[in-house]
Amino acid sequence: MTDTPTRAVLWDMDGTLVDSEPLHEHTLVLSLEREDIAPPGDLHDRVVGLPATQIHALFATQFGLRAPFAEWSRFRCARYLEQAGELRPRDGALELF
Repeated sequence: MTDTPTRAVLWDMDGTLVDSEPLHEHTLVLSLEREDIAPPGDLHDRVVGLPATQIHALFATQFGLRAPFAEWSRFRCARYLEQAGELRPRDGALELF
């Protein structure tokens, strides 16, 4: 621990430092396709801002998703991590950080 006072706190709220939304959406599409469910064209509009539990419930009720939440979430996390290395910082993000 140092005696230097904290000058700022920065939270990355999905998109502040890295535009991760396209990858998140890609994992949602894969989770539907895994169960032979065609994702709707307005998928992004239906899920933006919702927590994972609500997205899962929406997929189950509106599209017939059968995977339990824990399994669905593990699948999505694994797909996300497989491609996370392709994420790039937004212009100026590293300098700001």
